[in-house]
Amino acid sequence: MKTFSVLAIGVVVGLYGVSRADTAAQYGRGEQPRQPQNGICVYDRSNYQGRSECWDVGQNVPDLARQRNWSGQIASIRLFGRGVAVVYQRVGYRGVSWTVDRDMPALGAIRERVKGNGSGIFGNWEGRLSSLQVRAQRRNR
Repeated sequence: MKTFSVLAIGVVVGLYGVSRADTAAQYGRGEQPRQPQNGICVYDRSNYQGRSECWDVGQNVPDLARQRNWSGQIASIRLFGRGVAVVYQRVGYRGVSWTVDRDMPALGAIRERVKGNGSGIFGNWEGRLSSLQVRAQRRNR
């Protein structure tokens, strides 16, 4: 009976380990879970590297901190199909905003005045996003 219990525990632990390894390989090593046909993917490192998450057109994230702790973590954004991102400095789609209408491999490289619904110069956007909306672009890129 002891041998059966130890064997059963070993099988369960082994299966759990394989499941965790698959999850780590899918999400923890920079591989994105899926690419949307029309949407965006964000990455925690520049050049579309590191941890990633994707959203489809029509999905909105009012608080990136509550979405797998993305607030202050986004370093690059890649667009797919007709997707564009409207990113905001503050939670709840408030503060300075910026429409990302092309792939952005390094948000930290942005050093320009950004026009939006806020005032002032925001400049470097890396690690400063707190909410976002994914919209469909009306015209071809």
